[in-house]
Amino acid sequence: MEIIGLTCSCCGATLELNNYNKIIRCPYCDTINILSDSIRYDNSLEDQSVAERTDFTLNRSLIHKKIIEILDMPDDLPLDVYDNTEVKALNKLLIPAYMYTSIVCSGLVQYDQGVDREYVEYENGEHSIKSVVKHRTEWIPMSISISDDFSFLASGNKQYEEIILALYGVNTSLNFSKKMQSEIYDEKYENFDLSDSDIVQRLIKPIVVDKLNQKAHSILKKENTRNIRMIDSTIMNCKVKKVYLSVYEIVIRYFNNSFSFYISNDGSRYAVDELPCDPIRSERINNLKQRISELRSKKSYSLFIAGFLFSFCGLITFSHIYSFPLLGIGLFSVFLGWKSNRDSIREVNKLQLDLEKIFEDKMLAKNSFITKKVALKGVLSDLSGDATAF
Repeated sequence: MEIIGLTCSCCGATLELNNYNKIIRCPYCDTINILSDSIRYDNSLEDQSVAERTDFTLNRSLIHKKIIEILDMPDDLPLDVYDNTEVKALNKLLIPAYMYTSIVCSGLVQYDQGVDREYVEYENGEHSIKSVVKHRTEWIPMSISISDDFSFLASGNKQYEEIILALYGVNTSLNFSKKMQSEIYDEKYENFDLSDSDIVQRLIKPIVVDKLNQKAHSILKKENTRNIRMIDSTIMNCKVKKVYLSVYEIVIRYFNNSFSFYISNDGSRYAVDELPCDPIRSERINNLKQRISELRSKKSYSLFIAGFLFSFCGLITFSHIYSFPLLGIGLFSVFLGWKSNRDSIREVNKLQLDLEKIFEDKMLAKNSFITKKVALKGVLSDLSGDATAF
């Protein structure tokens, strides 16, 4: 599908395409505009064939290795996670997606521009009236046209929208192979969700508005402006094609809990919602991090400053009766400040060692499992002894 921004051949007004009509009458000057077949608007994605998809590039050994890497991600993972995790399922998903390219959009942005105005006020002096020059900011309504172009990828199935966003995001370049759907035998399919026929408005329009808003704020933020707001946006050009994204779905079980996560076709990206965790280790890590943060935020030089002030006052009033007490209080305050900060640093260092010990235990558990070369239980258990799987 390609969306073309059309204007009247006579007056230049914007024309609205009406389904598949080739003849459009301009609502402003009544000029008849005839469209060629090459620029007619096609709002039906159903007729487009799926001829491209990303390739599955990981073998079972590499997938097993990726699972171990993912299990190692959380700091609070149970130390027995490798021995008690079972890989219940390894699914190959072909998730349908819309690949939008060559999106050209523009929008009208209104804002208030601050202008410095100089004015004179007259004040009554003691013997005469004097003039005083003052300044005020006058806010003037302004507008600017913003344009941008970009590409993005959107899931063709609502169930996998968040997964596709996590794996591929916006402006992702993908390598596609020319493989028809009929040539694939062992993958699991999902249908395109076209329940909302206005795909452009549902998927593209919000991203267009967000992109233009970001660009408008980027351009105007350095100026003396306020109330920046997008009042209109237009998609002038957009191309879209349907593709299939090859994604590995991994289902694991740790004791009585099941977890699912997803790996991109080349293994470079993960989409993970939740993994096994040890609540005791989690609480311990959180307490240590919170205490370290508190100690660092409490670090203060107020006693140092107070001490130096008292000492300085004592020195400049050296011959005065209060000079020695002031000097003594100042030096004692400096000592207390130094001791307080030293004790805080020592405690922070000790807590960091405790935190590192927890992370070291996690690393030792992983290394111990890898050294044994015994595969995870379940559908990949036959990989035991395969060095490439660890």
